[in-house]
Amino acid sequence: MLEFKTFEDYRDNIIERILEREPGIEPNLLENIHPLDYIDNPIQEIPFDKIDNMPSIASAVKHGLEQFAKNGWEPDEGAFHGIRIGKKVDIPIAVKANGDGTFSVTDGNHRAVQVFINGEKCVSAFVEGGSGRTLKEIFESKKN
Repeated sequence: MLEFKTFEDYRDNIIERILEREPGIEPNLLENIHPLDYIDNPIQEIPFDKIDNMPSIASAVKHGLEQFAKNGWEPDEGAFHGIRIGKKVDIPIAVKANGDGTFSVTDGNHRAVQVFINGEKCVSAFVEGGSGRTLKEIFESKKN
């Protein structure tokens, strides 16, 4: 964040990184979400137990990656959707706040699974209908 002179440059960089997706992964034609739809939403830490549509593959992917590691194997580039043990996630997922206190992932399922595999209890998210500071507010606070 600090290497960018303007918020617009930082924002454009994040959008570009989100659009690149994981290496070796084909875009999902059923996904109609674009980062411009959520990048200006407030950012919050969302507990995994409050996500109502957490991908069911999370535990299976974790087990598969653990087996690869145990055997000393490196997965192919696109295997496990680019998810790896210990891979850092630095871009929030996108969620919608539901009326019952839960959240629905609208973009970033693989990032959510990656954070889960890393053993974290929460994931950073751009929250539609949420509260908190926006990306721009966070950027400006770091620059001052």
